[in-house]
Amino acid sequence: MYFDPHRGMTIAEVKQGEKNHEILKLANFYRHSECEHFKRLVSETETSHTVKQMERMLRQMDRMDFAANVLGSGKGKDPDSKWEIHIPEPYTPTEDWDVELNELFEEAAEKGWAINVIDDCLFVGAYAKHMLPASPIAFLAWLNEFSGGEFIPAARLIDSVSVPLALPLFAIPTSPERMMDLLFGRLHVCMGISIPGLVIACEKNGITVRPPKNKRERKWVHETRGEAIKYKGQAIVLERDGKSMIPATGIFVRSLFHFQRPVSLIKGMFDNS
Repeated sequence: MYFDPHRGMTIAEVKQGEKNHEILKLANFYRHSECEHFKRLVSETETSHTVKQMERMLRQMDRMDFAANVLGSGKGKDPDSKWEIHIPEPYTPTEDWDVELNELFEEAAEKGWAINVIDDCLFVGAYAKHMLPASPIAFLAWLNEFSGGEFIPAARLIDSVSVPLALPLFAIPTSPERMMDLLFGRLHVCMGISIPGLVIACEKNGITVRPPKNKRERKWVHETRGEAIKYKGQAIVLERDGKSMIPATGIFVRSLFHFQRPVSLIKGMFDNS
């Protein structure tokens, strides 16, 4: 992205080479003219490589326009899925649990371990010193007591180095000293979400939890491609104030690796829908 004081923020792709420049001119002409006859002439007179490259550039331009529109106006049409994207206003911020995280760090550094439960469903354990070797076993033994036999989404904070959508390790909201402790294995943090606990926490906050009940909702489940959160063997539907949604596993990533409180996150999704 680059910033022009007169035009604002613009998305751009840097290309080099004479051939790329020629293909870019073809793509730009078609974009501005929308002349299908010109596009057909290109396909008939240019090499297959040139045609493919031009098509790729056109797709990139569509995606860049889409991203710019969403960033600038809060709405746009995804050129791939054809979905209309809308960022509502006003935006409802999500509560974090980074304060609790740092309290766990300090307690574990002092006595070797510390545990906490966020929103009655997000279990966090921090381990140091003599507790390091037993940390995964100790944590899972604790979490299993509250799982009700359900699938447990669990992870270590150090997994952020390999999870594409996680915050980078050095963006974790803590001190440089604790970042180094995590990086070099002097501090282990285990995290997991109890699905029964999440269901109970939602119901305590006025959010109804139930299985899908009609064709439209079963289609929603299918569109999550197996990523829907399941409870008692079925995907769950959340309802509040006449709105409903099928929560997917992205909630786990945001709760575990972006330190967002699960219930606050779900409430924000309803508020912003």
